Amino acid sequence: MRIRGSLFLLLALAAAAPATAQAAVTVTAEEPFEETPLVPDLGATTATVADDGTLSVRTRIVARPPAGWGGCVPLPSGLCVPARITVSWLLDWQSGGSPAEQGADAKVVATPTQGATAWEALRWDGALARWSAATLTAAATDIGGASWSLQPAQLKIPASATIALRIASRFHVVGDDGVPVDAADDAGPVTIPLGGFVADGASAPAAAPPRASPPPAAPLPVVTPQSGTAKRTPACLAASRRLRRLDRRLLRLERAAVARGRGAAARRRAARDELRRLRPRHAAARSAKRRACAPASQPRGR
Repeated sequence: MRIRGSLFLLLALAAAAPATAQAAVTVTAEEPFEETPLVPDLGATTATVADDGTLSVRTRIVARPPAGWGGCVPLPSGLCVPARITVSWLLDWQSGGSPAEQGADAKVVATPTQGATAWEALRWDGALARWSAATLTAAATDIGGASWSLQPAQLKIPASATIALRIASRFHVVGDDGVPVDAADDAGPVTIPLGGFVADGASAPAAAPPRASPPPAAPLPVVTPQSGTAKRTPACLAASRRLRRLDRRLLRLERAAVARGRGAAARRRAARDELRRLRPRHAAARSAKRRACAPASQPRGR
């Protein structure tokens, strides 16, 4: 009888206790592979906020030659020069942040070298104007990409914050002639509501019951990255054509920037100067295409 009474008391207390655990949140941002030369090419990113608040992120990555994932670049002299490759996940949830990383308040960085990957979790210290190390719970790479997880509190992120996540892939190597070769790929932003969200994307208390959505008057079209109807609008088609032209031009310049042969030094310098001027235009064209071709259900920043 004493055991049965204790069990009844525990059940009663559990029933009376308010439910405080939040439901898991998952957001996915599609990012088509662009076959960017040299730099590790970023694909789709999926971010999940678990019931216990753990933030987990996975990004598909294709490591492009010649260095692949943390390898080296063969030069005509016979040397194989290690390339400096990084993939950074930049987290922003408040004003300020690092000026060099477009105002990011924290970041997770993967640096591959000779088949191994070094991981860092860092938060921006505004008072000292520098990055401070934090703890990364788990991180791994595989043939499909990279993933990591941590508790937001480890980066001093408030439990109710909404995070804008951007991913930056960078490649750098210095050639035989001492001229640096740089390449880049960027993805995002991905909006991650740590406090949960409802069907229309607005923030809601974690303990609030799920809100029933009224049935639509007519079935909505399914939009996919390959055949979505939103991508067939005139504005989307025009933005896609502009981006394709810039992609082809960038590819020709990147090949010219590493070309070898008689009289190639002047052509390489000219190609690298033109690349520096063209890359901001290419980034702006990519952003314009995302805005023009994004389905209505996606954030306009994508």
